[in-house]
Amino acid sequence: MPKTEGGLGLFDLKARNRSFIGKQLWNIHLKTDSVWIRWIHHFYLRSGIVWSVQTHSSSSPLWKVILSVRDLLSQHCGDSEVNISLMSQWSFVAGPFLHHAYNFFRPIGSVVSWNRVVWE
Repeated sequence: MPKTEGGLGLFDLKARNRSFIGKQLWNIHLKTDSVWIRWIHHFYLRSGIVWSVQTHSSSSPLWKVILSVRDLLSQHCGDSEVNISLMSQWSFVAGPFLHHAYNFFRPIGSVVSWNRVVWE
C-alpha cells in the first residue's frame, strides 16, 4: 500500500499485473491494430466478443488469465456494459489507463495521520 495508507510504498505486484492484463483486455475490446490482437480475434473470438466468450481446455494460459481479469471486473462491476464504461473512463480521464486500473485492483486502505512522522 502507499505510505499515506500506512504501507511501505511498494507496488502490489498482483494488482500491477492485473492492470497490465486489463490494458490488453481493453485493446482486444477496441480491436487495436496489432498482429496479436488480430490473431486473438481470428482464433478465439470468431463467433463472439471478449465479454461473452468462454475458455476451453485448449486455450493458452495467457488467454485464460485475460478472461480471469474480465471475470474479476464482472464480479466487481456487473455486466459487460458497466465494464466497458469503467474501462473507457480509465482511458479518457486524466492520467494513464494503467494508473486507474492499478488503483481499481489494489487493496485500498484508509489514510493514516502518522505517515509523515514515520516516513520523514
